[in-house]
Amino acid sequence: MTESNRYTGPEAFVTASEDAPDFWRNGILWSILISADETMGMFTMIEQLMPEGGGPPPHIHERSHECFYIQEGEITFQVDTELISASEGDAVWIPPNTPHAFRIESPSARALNMYTPGGFDDNIRMLGTPATERRLPPPDAVREADSEREEEFRQRIRDLHTQSQVNVPNLLATEDEEEESHE
Repeated sequence: MTESNRYTGPEAFVTASEDAPDFWRNGILWSILISADETMGMFTMIEQLMPEGGGPPPHIHERSHECFYIQEGEITFQVDTELISASEGDAVWIPPNTPHAFRIESPSARALNMYTPGGFDDNIRMLGTPATERRLPPPDAVREADSEREEEFRQRIRDLHTQSQVNVPNLLATEDEEEESHE
């Protein structure tokens, strides 16, 4: 290889699972295995431990491809207006600008969640609570509201165009959630 062909991106590295920073956010344990900062923005990999019934409402990632590899449990994904069931060993790929949501159907689920380009880990670091244990968060593990930090995060996602809520029917919503959304 000539010097002009030499790769100039991030160097190879290993993150031991026990060394990954852990955060609690939205009732989920997030372990950031590979951050966008470590890959010069090219990739993010996060392991998630999620409780039954957990999952976000429909949203899009404007510039990121998102992939889930289900390690344990069962998850129903809403991709646009289609429902897809996935379980241990399945992989789910979601292209940018595709409305999607998911719900955990088993008592808990563990999945690798990957983004390219990276950057979603900023959401977890900026708005999550540093986890004191590697388990689902206790009910009181909610970070105090901080409008300055939240505005900093909103500006960061505007700058990176990483995520938006979308106005599509939430096919995964429970009856209680449907009633709340109409109030």
